[in-house]
Formats: sequence, structure tokens, C-alpha cells
Amino acid sequence: MTGDPLFFDDVHESPALSNPATDLRSVVVLSLGDHGVFVAGVDTVGAFDDVHREIADLLATTTEAALDRVERQSQLREQDRELQRRNDRLVSLNRVNEIIREVDQSVIRAETREAVERAVCERLTDDDRYRFAWVGSVDPASGTLVPRAESGTGRGYLDDVSLAADADGDPACATAATGEETLVSNVATDLRRTPWRRAALERDFQSAVAVPISYDGVSYGVLAVYADRPAAFDGMVRTVMAELGETVASAISAVERKAALLTTAVTRVEYAVSGGGFPLSRVAERADCTLSVVTGIQQTVEDDSVFATVEGATTADLRAAADATAGVAEYRVVAAEDDSATVWFRFVRPFVASRLANHGVVLRRVEATPAGTTLEIASPTASNCTASRNCCRERSTASRSGRNDTASNPPAASSPPPSWTD
Repeated sequence: MTGDPLFFDDVHESPALSNPATDLRSVVVLSLGDHGVFVAGVDTVGAFDDVHREIADLLATTTEAALDRVERQSQLREQDRELQRRNDRLVSLNRVNEIIREVDQSVIRAETREAVERAVCERLTDDDRYRFAWVGSVDPASGTLVPRAESGTGRGYLDDVSLAADADGDPACATAATGEETLVSNVATDLRRTPWRRAALERDFQSAVAVPISYDGVSYGVLAVYADRPAAFDGMVRTVMAELGETVASAISAVERKAALLTTAVTRVEYAVSGGGFPLSRVAERADCTLSVVTGIQQTVEDDSVFATVEGATTADLRAAADATAGVAEYRVVAAEDDSATVWFRFVRPFVASRLANHGVVLRRVEATPAGTTLEIASPTASNCTASRNCCRERSTASRSGRNDTASNPPAASSPPPSWTD
């Protein structure tokens, strides 16, 4: 505690003695700093003269210095290891940043969805960065992943494994089934239960990651990447890969919005929606009236608003119905005449039209009655309309009727619009 040396001619006479049965009589106790104490003793009284005490003190000092040196060397080795770890992380970060920059440049220049997907796979496998990369989308009829683009040394991997959307399947299939990122740090584990791992190891795939390609609630498929070393996607790389999926989806959405502006082909689809999934539906049901959206939406940073005509309800009934509907943040009667009126509604959450517009789909008409709600959308592709039906079913029961307006330009490839929301 004090660092002061203690010399005992006869330790049995010291009140500090903790073991009266000890055979030691002459004892020296010297401090070794933070390393502890040095103790020497013999079984005779008065055995330590000045020379012995000096030798003991020298020995203790030398021991403390040696232990300090060992500790410093240990600290230096740990610092070297930490520096190496930081250098490795920096190299990995620079490597990933280089990949992301190249991917960003490629997708910005891409003019079609196919070009975006192909560019991503090629950039990820350039210069042996990763061994194999591919993009797949789910076929709704079969529930399996359909490869859309691939690059690297796959050697028939996609032909040898099941591509059914399955949480226990290949990482891409697991992500397709769950909608979440799938990371496999070591492919060599659990070989018996998951057959895809054997096919992966035969091609020297040691680790893998799969991320959803999604933007604004719309899924465009899955991106899967495989490396020839374990734990290649751990830590920061895993986060970057997840963000890459969002970047790719955003790029696909952008090129499809551009395609929607360029094409003259339009598919119009009408949905008959039952259930209370829309605020206008709840207002119409409570007020026993018909509401029709007559103008485009007004969009701000925080919310959306629309103008709607109301038939069959008094102003008082409409006010009571709107006050009782949680999805309506604010309303205002613009004009009223007997049992009809024009009303401005502001909604708590983004109106469905604004989310559809993010993906090149236009909401043409909304009519809400006590029996249900009718929505008519216009899309540059038929695939968007089919996906719109599926999204609509997530919130209510819907039936569909539709037609293709004739046009000289064929519809461009597209993707599902977002889920319907209040």
C-alpha cells in the first residue's frame, strides 16, 4: 500500500504477522510497484545484514523493471494489433467505398432496369473483389427466384441449387422469403441440413450475403454476393451491402419513372376495395354518403391533402364522420349546397396517390361509398397493375377490372408499386 520496504529480524515479534505458525523468522518485504511485492525469508533470527538488504533491494528493483518492460512490450504488441486491425478496417473501407463509387457511377448512367442490375453485378465481381454476384426477382406464380443478372465465377451454381423462396435455402432465397438481409459468415457450417452450402463450397464460396432490393416499400428482388473467404461481409461491409440494396432499388425506380414518362402505352385498372383501409372509406361509411376525389393531391413535406365532392350528406353529418376518423388530420368545407359539398381533406399519413407517383403510377379516380371504395389507376405497364392488386389485398379485399389503352409504344418493364396506405 505504501511502497515502503519492510525488514524483520524476527517476524514473530511483528504485530503484522498473519501466520504465527510460519517457520520464517528473518523476513524482507519489498514493493514491486503495481506488480505486487517481493518476499524473502529464512528460519533464523537476524539473518539479514546490510549487505543482504541491499542485495534484496537490488533484486526487487531489477524485478520491477523487468516486469515493467514486459508490461510495456505487451501494451506495444496490443497497440500494434489494434493498429493492424484499424489498418485492415481502413483498407476494407477504402475497398468498399471504391466499389460503391463504381456502382453509383454505373447505375447513374444506366438507362434500363436490366442495365442497372447487370452493372451492379459486374462492379461487385471486377478485379476478383467477390467471387459471384447475382440479382433475382420472385416469380409470383411459382414462388421461386428468377435470375435477372449475374457476374463472376458461378460455374452453374444457380442451376444446382433450389431457388424456391425458403428461409432455410440459399441466402437469396431466404431473403426473398423473409424480406430481410441474410448473412452467412461461414458457408462450411451446417452442411447436412442445408444442401446449398455443399454446392457453394464446391465453387469456393466461403461466405455470402443477400439483401433485399427495395425502395419506398416496393420490392424489386434480391441481390446476393459470394466471397472466397470467411467473414467477408461482417461488420461495416454488411451495413454497406444493405445500403447498396436500397441504392439499386432507387436507381431502378428512377429509370422506370423515366420510362413511364417516355411511353404512350397506358394500362388502366379499376379496383373495388372493401374494408376500412382508407380514411375516405371510413368517412363515407360513417356519413352514409359518396365521396369522389375531383382534383390532384397537394403534397407538402409533412402530409398530403385532396379536394373531394360529397353527395348525400349534410355538413353536420360530414363533420361528425371526419372528426371520428383517425386518418383525417384536418378538413374544411369549401362549398356546400343542400346535401352536396366540396371538402378539403388533409391526411395523417401520405395519401396513396403520392406513393404510387413515386413509381410512375397515377391514381386517376377515387370514389368512396358506404359499400366500398373504387380506385382507378393508370400505369405504363401491366405488371404494375398486377402488383397493385397484390398490394391492395394486403389491406383489404379487392377485385379488379382493367383495359389497355392502345398506343404505338410497347410498355417498358416495370415493378410493383407501393402498398396502399392511409
